[in-house]
Amino acid sequence: MIQNAKLKGIPRQLYNQGDSRTQPHYIFSSVQMIYVKEGGADTLKLTDSKETYEYVVDYFKGLDREHLLAIHLSTPNTVLSVETVSIGSVNMAITEPREIFKGAILSNSAKIILAHNHPGGTLTPSPEDLEICEKIVKVGRLVRIPLIDNLIVTDSGYTSLRDFVNMDD
Repeated sequence: MIQNAKLKGIPRQLYNQGDSRTQPHYIFSSVQMIYVKEGGADTLKLTDSKETYEYVVDYFKGLDREHLLAIHLSTPNTVLSVETVSIGSVNMAITEPREIFKGAILSNSAKIILAHNHPGGTLTPSPEDLEICEKIVKVGRLVRIPLIDNLIVTDSGYTSLRDFVNMDD
């Protein structure tokens, strides 16, 4: 179950358990999306990078490969769902904008936030991090689902790519 509206305690493997009429509904499908809409978690708002980091940090602890998460948000920034978009290697998680926006469209997102880990511990964005972030910003503008933040997460902290890439309209 989601504890304090965090990803803490949700196993990374696929599962679907519990009575959907009485418990929050977690579905890990072929796109590995966690729906957090039911059971009260949909009131969680992510309004800044620090809140997003605190929301996802437990998910990334101990991972030896890069994982890319997409957090799908409503217009007032409440969390609709969280999706594992890509699981890569020790130093890269390959993805394309179509994989990121598929889940966003299916969950009726108004906005998205991305977060990925750097297992090596560096908080400095790579040239590839910046390049894909710029692509995602452009596609988001085109499909009218803006990328509002993109975090690099390590055990020692986070970096927001907003400091490197213009995400404003």
